[in-house]
Amino acid sequence: MNAKVYVLDYGTNLTDVSVLLAGKGMGQVIKIPVFGVFIDHPHAKIVVDTGVNNVNAPGPANWKHQHSETQTTVEQLKLHGVDASAIDYVISTHLHYDHAGNMHVFPRAKVIVRREELEKAYVPIEPGDITYNREDFDRALNYVLVPNGLDFELVDGVRVLSTPGHTAGSQSVLVETSDGNVLYAGDAVYMYENWEKNVLPGICYSAEKQWESIAKLKTLRNLVLLPGHEPKLNLTKHYGV
Repeated sequence: MNAKVYVLDYGTNLTDVSVLLAGKGMGQVIKIPVFGVFIDHPHAKIVVDTGVNNVNAPGPANWKHQHSETQTTVEQLKLHGVDASAIDYVISTHLHYDHAGNMHVFPRAKVIVRREELEKAYVPIEPGDITYNREDFDRALNYVLVPNGLDFELVDGVRVLSTPGHTAGSQSVLVETSDGNVLYAGDAVYMYENWEKNVLPGICYSAEKQWESIAKLKTLRNLVLLPGHEPKLNLTKHYGV
């Protein structure tokens, strides 16, 4: 059963190229998109990743995050005629500040997060890790905690895939559409260059698991790839529409 996929534009970060492509472009700062997707499925309305909430938190401040009043998950959904109260599921690819900042604005949604991700968000490997902003996830949310290694079909044609490596509990989402299988990779793949030239992303909880996750995703066929922070990505493009 085909779904429709809409890209949600959440603004931009500034980052060193070496953060995206390990060992390459050190000292070269570029602007990268922050985005998520809305999946309009006949049986559910789903948001994957929710952007930045507090722009003054250490992470957004460090990466000089910017977004306008219309570049929030609520306002982006309104562009497609959807109210936050209509969302059935929120899938967080991981809990970094630029992916999990507004999970609380969906009053009836089940929030799907890997158990390992939530554990490491509360107690990160590096003390004081500013990529996690505790006020984003330390809330009374309707969590559905899924263990690493489990791939599952949330609704017909929407699969949630375990892809640890960037973080302890990263996950990606594969959606069947009339335009092909749309893979929202999250930060399992930052850029097309990671994918096409086998360049490891620069931020990895585990480089070994990161390689395994990329190899796993490369077994998928008929893909439309949406890398997590690809500067050349067309944020106005929709799929299956």
